[in-house]
Amino acid sequence: VAPGQTPEVMRRLDPLPQTRLITHVASDLSVLCTGLVTDRSALALFVDNELAEIPGILAVSVDVMLTEPRRYWLDRNLASGLGEFHAPGLL
Repeated sequence: VAPGQTPEVMRRLDPLPQTRLITHVASDLSVLCTGLVTDRSALALFVDNELAEIPGILAVSVDVMLTEPRRYWLDRNLASGLGEFHAPGLL
């Protein structure tokens, strides 16, 4: 984000429906924005159409994370099953 533009950029990111969390950070980047889109095409449209329209954004870096439902240990076959669960030891 351009120097002095952080508050305005954050105000512009806040109402976007894709935005989930915005924070001002002290690192190589000024603003960390976590969002949610349906697929890579929607991500490209978000970057090209939404972020590109916000004055003050100088560069964008994207880290894609795939979200899946959590899987809990379930013994699906009581006869042979997966066996008893043993958590790994603590370091």
